[in-house]
Amino acid sequence: MLRPDTFSDYVEKLSAKLQDGTRGSQNLVLVRELADLRLQVQTLSTAIAALASYQEIAPLLRPPEGEKVARLPRRAFVDASQHLQMLDGFHAIEYTESGVAYRWTGPLLRFRFSVWVDRTAPVDATLSALSCGNPANMQSTVLWVDAMRYPTRWDEARNALVCEGILPRDFAGLSVFEFELARLVEDKDASDLRELGLPFRSFEAISREVTHG
Repeated sequence: MLRPDTFSDYVEKLSAKLQDGTRGSQNLVLVRELADLRLQVQTLSTAIAALASYQEIAPLLRPPEGEKVARLPRRAFVDASQHLQMLDGFHAIEYTESGVAYRWTGPLLRFRFSVWVDRTAPVDATLSALSCGNPANMQSTVLWVDAMRYPTRWDEARNALVCEGILPRDFAGLSVFEFELARLVEDKDASDLRELGLPFRSFEAISREVTHG
């Protein structure tokens, strides 16, 4: 498990950025840092409010005892324009010049998606991105599902990490797909103090058709 940064670690990183710049660039570094902190606080506040609301209505969402639960959808889809939280490993939403929404993952190597998808059959997962972030991520990114580790492959044609044949399970419920990158970005803008993984666009999990024969 990765050790979280301490207060001293953050001071050291910020000091290193400031020492190498002119007064103007130092101001930009500080402004970006403050803006990132404000976005994080806003994200956390929204998440806390959403959790409180869910806790209030959670008892109403449980099916009556003995009632048959409907089958979960075969496909789950998440894109960067949706509400993704810092606690799940995502930075604020950004847009390309052509208007495509994306989010950098970070600050840790791990990020996750919690989705409702049918797991009675093997599942194939695809994570689309603008790039792999660090070339090492093409070969060494793994996916954790139900405490099991799966390798991924980089699909050049789709700019995507692909994982096929995730094992089924014998109970319904929320599924958590947690990706673990090999390396963070090393050649980013010097004024960007964020730890960056890859520029995420969308995630899709599809349950295979069950064949009876």
